[in-house]
Amino acid sequence: MLLSVLAPGCLVADPPEYREPPRTPPILDLVAAKPLISEIIVRDTRTGLDADRVIEFVVPLRSEDNDEYVWWAFHIDYGFAPPSETLIGVPQRITPSTFDDVSRSINYKWDIPSVAYRAGCHTITLVVSHDSTWNLVEARPHVIEGQHDTAMATWWLNLNPPPDARDTLLDCPTHSEVEQ
Repeated sequence: MLLSVLAPGCLVADPPEYREPPRTPPILDLVAAKPLISEIIVRDTRTGLDADRVIEFVVPLRSEDNDEYVWWAFHIDYGFAPPSETLIGVPQRITPSTFDDVSRSINYKWDIPSVAYRAGCHTITLVVSHDSTWNLVEARPHVIEGQHDTAMATWWLNLNPPPDARDTLLDCPTHSEVEQ
């Protein structure tokens, strides 16, 4: 009996229990986004040229989804009117994946209607969150549930500017103006 205690042997531990990685909020790679968020987007729908009417957005996205879809939508002048009135196009969703997947991106081509928006300064805001925190009615994340599961990016648009003010942000709305 003493020999069995002193004899070399191996102990085999149980393998660790596998756990799903926790879901992470969506992360937008704004350095690689197109157009750049640091540049003023200038479009003139009066020219009749497609290049002056269309904005193509490409925004790389990463997140650990735990089998939940990722929803996204673009809004014009988000926060200055009810979300249902600011929605551009239709909300869309991306198939679930893992944080290691660097191939995903939000791709959207917006053909600006020539008469839908006033000339001047506008914001274009992308909002993104998972299925469980997405408000389908308002096409944005739920106010409470989406607090820690939301990514946003905002671009500045100068629409139909005067020729001498193409790269300016004249007449941009401010929060105080909207509240009046």
